[in-house]
Amino acid sequence: MLNDPMVLESARVLAQRLSLEKTTGDEKIEKAFRLILCRTPKDRELKILRQYYAGEKETFVAIPKKAVNLLAVGETPQAKLADKPAAAALMQTIMMLYNLEETIML
Repeated sequence: MLNDPMVLESARVLAQRLSLEKTTGDEKIEKAFRLILCRTPKDRELKILRQYYAGEKETFVAIPKKAVNLLAVGETPQAKLADKPAAAALMQTIMMLYNLEETIML
C-alpha cells in the first residue's frame, strides 16, 4: 500500500481537497482521520499525527522541489495551491492513515 500509485494519488487528491478548505492544519488532520477511519481520533493519535505533519512540513519547506514532485503523482489534475509544503505534508500524513492496520482491515 505504501507505494501503490492508486493510494498515492488518492492521498494527494484528498490532501489537496482539504488544503483548499479554510481550516487549520490540525482541523485538516482531524477531518482526514474521520474520513478515512470513520471515527474521531484519540488525543494520543492526534498528537502523533500533528508531530508527524509538522516534521514533514519542515522538510518540504526546506526542500520545496520535493513537495512539488510529490504533489505531481497521478493523473488527476492538480489543484492550484498556495502552500505546497503544507499540502505535501498533509499528503504524507494521509498516507500514514491509509497504511494503518485499522484502515486496511475496515
